[in-house]
Amino acid sequence: MHTKLNRYDYPKTVLLNWAQFFNAETREELEMFAKSDRYVQKAYDKLVDISADEQKRLEYEEREKALRDRSILIITGMEEGIKQGKKEGLKLAREILRLYRAGISPEQIAKECGVSVEEVKEILE
Repeated sequence: MHTKLNRYDYPKTVLLNWAQFFNAETREELEMFAKSDRYVQKAYDKLVDISADEQKRLEYEEREKALRDRSILIITGMEEGIKQGKKEGLKLAREILRLYRAGISPEQIAKECGVSVEEVKEILE
């Protein structure tokens, strides 16, 4: 507690209590000066409440940001998955058509492509 106020031997007054409170640099100093006067204590209690509320607000905002980021990642992943699925489906459909045009039966195509006979027939329709 090396403050400018400590250099001088001021008489203990309410004004000095407030000055020391406002000049405090650590939480411990704030707590110590808050005990010097009931009004300073009320100010300290309010400061603690405001700080706690601010921390809660910051935590809430951080959580909301994390949830938004996660949602964006999920949506982006889903869109990419759909895009990739369409590409793979188109590739499979082309292969099934090629094999069918080559005279291979739907049953054999199903085995060759790793899909069900129903899926092959659906693509050929």
